[in-house]
Amino acid sequence: MHLESYNENFSKILQDYYLKDPTYTALPKDVIALERVGQSLLPILLIDNEVIVSFCALDQSDDKFQFTDNENSILLRSFSTDSRYEGRGYAKELIKRVISYVKQAFPHVDEVVLGVNVKNHSAKHLYVKCGFEDTGRYVLGEVGYQHVYRLKLKS
Repeated sequence: MHLESYNENFSKILQDYYLKDPTYTALPKDVIALERVGQSLLPILLIDNEVIVSFCALDQSDDKFQFTDNENSILLRSFSTDSRYEGRGYAKELIKRVISYVKQAFPHVDEVVLGVNVKNHSAKHLYVKCGFEDTGRYVLGEVGYQHVYRLKLKS
């Protein structure tokens, strides 16, 4: 199992990524189509046995300021696990590896922020289990209000 930054070599196999219910997240192929990829948006893949099992994107754009005032933060967004591989620990593993990657690749970043739809209880539970804390803030997202969560990387 390993992390990979998205590149064109993954475009064909990424088309097979399946989400039974994409209500609360963007499909990876839609994220990849954004013009900001490679600039302020970095798609990350968790690959196991040549299969993309989980996906997220790290966003360094000003979008993060919807969630925090911290200039040294990074926004974790579009987080998902292919529905065929749910319940196998891939989501938790992706978070763990992405946090480690952020610490190495972005040494100035001291906080990871994200938004979770208020109705997405399983995601909220996962993020808390992985060390994120609910900030008590809410932002209005595309499908309703989102809790703002953060993970401090430095004291």
